[in-house]
Amino acid sequence: MRPRQINFDTLADVTDFLASSQQLAAADYLVLLAAAAGKFTPQHVTLTSVSDIQTIGFTIIGRDQHGEIQTEVVTGVNNNTVASALFYTEVISIYGDAGTGANSVEAGINGIASFIYPVDPYCHGNRIMVSGTFTATYTVYWSNQKILAGETPVWVAETAQAAKTGVTGLHYDGGITAFKYDVTVFTSGAPIFSHSDQKGA
Repeated sequence: MRPRQINFDTLADVTDFLASSQQLAAADYLVLLAAAAGKFTPQHVTLTSVSDIQTIGFTIIGRDQHGEIQTEVVTGVNNNTVASALFYTEVISIYGDAGTGANSVEAGINGIASFIYPVDPYCHGNRIMVSGTFTATYTVYWSNQKILAGETPVWVAETAQAAKTGVTGLHYDGGITAFKYDVTVFTSGAPIFSHSDQKGA
């Protein structure tokens, strides 16, 4: 079967990828850039400030890799960067619950990514490949449990693929329901995760 590819070509560690540096006169929404509405590889959203905005909570509303709406509140920082707990492929809004005064804040992404790839558990000869030109550390996981919304499958880290920095490939028999690719350190480039099986073209 011809490999199906997931190109992590929108990984980036850019602090103003979603919103340029700006001030809030009062509780309000950040003005987002066009990139926020684009579909990017699911990764953490970051908030960065060179000043003290620790008393402000920022509500992020966006979509996960399945297109489902998700939301969380991220507390501001003091001359630092903080990342969301969830992974987003699109950001709809970021709302600050108080003004920043003379202080500024910007929103971006950090290249720390997670993507779940479902496969047919009845297929044999599952093969995964990681290729491309990139500098990143990633781990490949697999599960043989349900991965539907609301489920909490157990993910097993593939030992040979834990904290990898190079290009590689692995072969699996049937019974697997999904693979998960986690990028835990990103510097540059675009990892390409490919999957193929023996089900036929």
